[in-house]
Amino acid sequence: MKLPKIGDIITAKGALELCRYFGLDYLVERIKSDPESYNNWKFDGCSGLPDKVMGLFTNCNWEEITYRCCLPHDLCYGYGERGNKIERKRVDLKFYSDLVTKAGMSKWCASAFHASVRFPMNNTQRGKKVGSFKNSSNYYIKCRSIRWNYSWFSKLAWPRMGKPLNGKGP
Repeated sequence: MKLPKIGDIITAKGALELCRYFGLDYLVERIKSDPESYNNWKFDGCSGLPDKVMGLFTNCNWEEITYRCCLPHDLCYGYGERGNKIERKRVDLKFYSDLVTKAGMSKWCASAFHASVRFPMNNTQRGKKVGSFKNSSNYYIKCRSIRWNYSWFSKLAWPRMGKPLNGKGP
């Protein structure tokens, strides 16, 4: 399967294919049940630190981290069930495990990455406009890609943020 490049837009259809590839069957079923409920999102690799720098910092292959650990984690976050703290905790523990077993990261370093995804985001951080997508007037929300269930369409959010990437909205 052709994996997305950093900067590619992930549609619900693309997410279905990726979830099948990574064996995330529960997400396949969730997305298939109502694909119109999800926004397109931009794959940013491993959020928070440039991927190649992360490879140098961790002494691991950055592509292993990005595509074997961060991408499946992003899919789980993007299509996570709203309010399901148990699912989120399970996804984050799997991320830690993948960093150690699939990317060969040391446990102490993987623990730091695990702690960073468990760090709570407050509403003022989520709602900050920090720039626009190239060739678009749509705003990207700061730290959006590390927020649980960020691809879900929310009618309440769009008046503050503008139109979603897929052009659909209330």
